[in-house]
Amino acid sequence: MKRETYRIIKHSIVVLIALLSPIIIEEGDILCCEHILSVAVVLSYVIIFYLNYLLFIDRWLYKKETRYIYIIVNIVVVILFWSILELWRDIHFKNHILPTEYYYQLPPPPSKLLMAMKDVWMGMLVIGFSIALRVAENYFKQKEQITELLRLKSEAELAQLKHQLNPHFLFNTLNNIYALIGISQARAQSAVHDLSKLLRYALYEGNKDKVLLESELQFVRNYLELMSLRLTGAVKLQVDIPVDTSNLYIAPMLFITLVENAFKHGVAKSGDSFINVEIKECNGVVECNISNSVSIVANSIADKSGIGVENLKKRLNLLYPGRYCYEYSNKDNVYHAKLKIELKDDKA
Repeated sequence: MKRETYRIIKHSIVVLIALLSPIIIEEGDILCCEHILSVAVVLSYVIIFYLNYLLFIDRWLYKKETRYIYIIVNIVVVILFWSILELWRDIHFKNHILPTEYYYQLPPPPSKLLMAMKDVWMGMLVIGFSIALRVAENYFKQKEQITELLRLKSEAELAQLKHQLNPHFLFNTLNNIYALIGISQARAQSAVHDLSKLLRYALYEGNKDKVLLESELQFVRNYLELMSLRLTGAVKLQVDIPVDTSNLYIAPMLFITLVENAFKHGVAKSGDSFINVEIKECNGVVECNISNSVSIVANSIADKSGIGVENLKKRLNLLYPGRYCYEYSNKDNVYHAKLKIELKDDKA
């Protein structure tokens, strides 16, 4: 509404200046015939401009099948205003307006052909300017609409990804607790308690746009503590996630997908295996490095991205375009994932 009001005021000021310009530039009585004629000429061009700007262009110019109507209507309008101006000029140079003694002192009127060419040329310029202005405004308006649609689409995609993320996280965690029940019921009970804390975070913090980086890191620590309950002595888990004091903010539940994959592919059913998790922040950049052993059975699918990693990539593209780097490798039965995100602009 404010934007439309500003637009009306802007056009009103331009029209007022255009109509007053002949009076301001020329000398003499404001009500003299020369001034009135000059204002009439400017007024004609203003009317032609706004007929095109507000009516003709949007109605006829953009449609290929109606462009001929646009051309014909403009020709008729230009001829009509030219005829009115010619009639005014004829009256202006006759003694119907001026006394007879002054009429013979006036300079001879200019050639009608010359004046007609001038009027038609100016009319074409005015029409061309109105087309250029209207097309430019429509272009930027359409660009804004596309930007708004993309924003709404991105928000819808993020909401959908979040809805997919929580069930996927819950599914993996319950699978781990189920496996833990066969090992130790007491540890399984403790795991259920820890799970409640994780679900509380996923439910209340996971729906926020941004959370404190330290809160996200604590969530990862809690998850690692829960998952470590089911590990045997054959699995070596190393965790390096220092307390963060940067007060930076980050989108929630970004690292959990990579950690989940490490436990999914890094814990061998037989033989030794390892999982290393390191997440640190330095100079506004948070870096997550996760490496894990890959069993021979899991090695054939380790390079393939499941639903969790695909969702992670989509979220990163929407949330941190040009501000993140995600790399992974699978070499010598060791899978390594590295995620770096610039958070310099995400302070409280």
